[in-house]
Amino acid sequence: MAHVIVIFSFPIGLLQEEKRTLERELARTRVSANRVATVVANEWKDGNDKVMPVKQWLEERKFIQVSQAGIHFFTRVKTLYFSKF
Repeated sequence: MAHVIVIFSFPIGLLQEEKRTLERELARTRVSANRVATVVANEWKDGNDKVMPVKQWLEERKFIQVSQAGIHFFTRVKTLYFSKF
């Protein structure tokens, strides 16, 4: 019985090594595809409208929302103040 285990453990080890190799190649291919997609998207858009990372987009969106809220508050206070006169 031990002889059978030794006989089948060698091909299993080879298959596991091949699986790891294929997983690494797949990961490299995914990274490459993402890079190509970003380059294509950037070329498709005009010069001032490049694709930006999600984190940067969220930060800029938050900044814009805060500024718009400030402008809204300022105009509201201004209209309330001048409506009394």
